[in-house]
Amino acid sequence: MTKTETYMRGMNDINNFYSMLYAAMRASMPELEAQISQSGAYVWRGYRIDAFQTLAHGQYYCQIYPDHPDILMLQEGYLDAKHRGEEKEKKLGIKAGQYYYPFTETIDLRRTRFFEFNQEEQLGFLRSFIDGALQKALIWQQSEVRQNVTNPRFQHGKVPRLIRVRVPKTFDRVGEDFLAAWEYQRLLWGTLRNILDQVPNREWVRPNASIHNFGFRGLRLRIDSSAETSRWSIYFIKPERILFQIPGGRQNPYNLVENKYFDLPIHEQEKQLREFVQASLGITL
Repeated sequence: MTKTETYMRGMNDINNFYSMLYAAMRASMPELEAQISQSGAYVWRGYRIDAFQTLAHGQYYCQIYPDHPDILMLQEGYLDAKHRGEEKEKKLGIKAGQYYYPFTETIDLRRTRFFEFNQEEQLGFLRSFIDGALQKALIWQQSEVRQNVTNPRFQHGKVPRLIRVRVPKTFDRVGEDFLAAWEYQRLLWGTLRNILDQVPNREWVRPNASIHNFGFRGLRLRIDSSAETSRWSIYFIKPERILFQIPGGRQNPYNLVENKYFDLPIHEQEKQLREFVQASLGITL
């Protein structure tokens, strides 16, 4: 099997995983008892728990960070620039920049051999993790230590606007190519980022960061302080292409499968992405 074929199988695994994860969460938190939103951008992808029992509204997430795709976590996290954080919190990553992550429960999908289970076992495994993590989160939520360290503004949270979950209700077993696909994307985005950093009069290059970007990952480019930005995206439902988009609707695709991108030598990958950027922007690098 080629690397490009592995990538496509892995992206299918990713889609199956998120459908399975949502099914497991709904088994643990039925619709009549909980409100769940999809949540994702370049650096995270998963689901936000908007309301469930005594948990603070909209502050708990079940998600994976693509740079560490073997770790599934259920954590409380929110933007609290006023929380200074003790040295211990900073060392453990509980306080990171302006964000605060006071509670985190994780499980290593690789070391627990999740990818070797059959479909029924995988679903049960995820359900078991979520059940246990929720019980610990509920203890944390009501604990004296949380009351002592939490800004009153975040004690109970605020019910956010629902972001509708749009994943298939049916799913297949998730294979270990799940991990390979995230790694191939990491390398691809790294190459593309290096090229975009060379664009003349570039103001900035940033990964997409909106909580509403569950459907894709991408890099955004702004030139000459323009209010408009261009974007290179890979949508999870069409992972075979990188799509260049600008305001107004013009689009230009690069097909990873037709070009057998992941099987090309590194220098040829860079060459093809550079040509794609040049053609998209109408420039020469």
